[in-house]
Amino acid sequence: MSTPSNGGTGVLRGAVAGHTRREAILAVGALGAGPLLAACGGGQPAAEGIKRYAGESAAVVAAFGGSQAELDMRKAQVDAFARKFPKVAVEFQPITGNRFQWLTTRFAGGTPPDVVYMNEQNQNPIDAQGGLVDLTPYVRADKELKPELYFKDLWEGGKWGGRLLSIPQEVSPIVLYYNVGVFQKAGVPPPTDTWTWTDLQSAALRLARTPVDGSSAAWGFNAQGGWTRFAPFVFANGGDMMDKERKRMTLSSPENRETFQFLVDLIHRHKVAPPPGTQLPGNPFQTGALAMDNAGAWNVAPFNVFAKGDPSFTFDVVRHPRKKFTLGTAATLIYGIAKPSKVPDATWELIKFMCLREGQEFVAKATFAVPSLNDPKLLETFTTANPQPKNAKVFIDQAKELRMDWFGPKFQDIQREFTAAFEPMWKGEKPVADALKDADGRINKTVLGVG
Repeated sequence: MSTPSNGGTGVLRGAVAGHTRREAILAVGALGAGPLLAACGGGQPAAEGIKRYAGESAAVVAAFGGSQAELDMRKAQVDAFARKFPKVAVEFQPITGNRFQWLTTRFAGGTPPDVVYMNEQNQNPIDAQGGLVDLTPYVRADKELKPELYFKDLWEGGKWGGRLLSIPQEVSPIVLYYNVGVFQKAGVPPPTDTWTWTDLQSAALRLARTPVDGSSAAWGFNAQGGWTRFAPFVFANGGDMMDKERKRMTLSSPENRETFQFLVDLIHRHKVAPPPGTQLPGNPFQTGALAMDNAGAWNVAPFNVFAKGDPSFTFDVVRHPRKKFTLGTAATLIYGIAKPSKVPDATWELIKFMCLREGQEFVAKATFAVPSLNDPKLLETFTTANPQPKNAKVFIDQAKELRMDWFGPKFQDIQREFTAAFEPMWKGEKPVADALKDADGRINKTVLGVG
C-alpha cells in the first residue's frame, strides 16, 4: 500500500490499516550456490560488469510491510515468482513499525534484506548511507524491463545523482475524495476534474455549514497535515520545495506563501477545515463529518469494505484542484537492491517479476495503489475492480503529471524540521510568511549546511 511512511497525519488517515507482524513464509533455499553466471553470453559477464542470474540455486531475503491484506498480496506475488524460478528460495520478512526506521536499523547492523522495499522519500536517505545498488546497468542489459513501460515521472523519481536506485512497483497519486451523500444532502454540485482552488473553497463554505444527519455540521475539507496534504497545492501553484539544484529549501517563495496562506485561511479565516487537535468520531469522511479530503488510492479498498456494511456511504474522486498547473505528487512503493546483497542477480529477477506485467496484475486487482506499468489492460483492471469510485480513472490521469524529484538524501531530517516549523502556522499562532521563513532558515542551516 503506497501510504507515506513518515508523511504526517490527518483526520482521514485513520482509515489506513497499520502494519502487522507476519512470520517468515518461505524457507531459505540452499545456500551453497555455485558461481554466478551471466544469463546471456555463455557464462561471460553481462554488459557493464554485472552478472545475470543463470538458473542456479539462490536464497533471496525480501522484506515487506503493510496491512495483512497487503502482505497476503505480496505473498501471492512471491509464490508466483517461485513457480517461475523454482531454484530461488525467497525468505519473506515482515517489516514492523516505521518502514524507514526498520530498514535503516538493519542496514546499520549489516543485515539488510536483499530486496529493499521502501517509499519514495526513503530511497535517497537510505542510499546516502551507502545502501543501494545502481540499477542502470541492469536495465540497460535487460530485454524486458524498459523505462518507457512506466509512467515517466514515476520512473524519473527513482533517479538521484545520475544513478537509478529503484524500480517502481506502484503509485498512489494524490487526488480529491468527496463524500457523495454529503454533497447531495447539501444540494451542492459535485466536484469535477477541472475544479480550481476557488471551486474547492466555495464548495467547502457551503458544506461546512450544512447539517449532517440532522445533528452535527460537516467540515468542508481537511487542510493541514503532512506533505501529501500540502505538496499537491504547492506544485499546482508553480511552487517548489527546493531550488533547481536541490541544495537549498525554497519554502518561503512568493508562490508558496500564497499556497500555505490559502490552506491556513480555510482553517482559521473561513473555518471550513478542522484546526489541529480537532477530535472527530470514527472516520470523519465515512461518517459524513468531513465532506472532502485529498489522499492517494490507499483508501479505495477500505472505503469499499466500509460501504458493504453501510450502503448509504458513497464516495468518488476527481483530479486534485488546480491553480496555475495540474501537476501533482504521489506516494509510491519502490524496490531497490541492497549493496551488501550477495545475490544481486537473483534479487534483480525478483524485483523484475514484481514490477513487470505478471507481478503487476496482483497490484491492479488489489487496488491498494495504481500499477506502476502504464499498461492499458492493467489500468482497466484497477479502475473496474471496485464498485467505487466511479471516476477511478483520475488516478491514472494524475499519475501522468507528477513531481517526484524533491526527496533528497536528507529528507527525513528536512521533514522533521518543517513539521515542527509548520505547527504554530497550522494552529494560527504564527503568520504564514514567518513560519515558512523560519522553516527555510532552520533546514538550510542545520540540515543542508548552506546558511
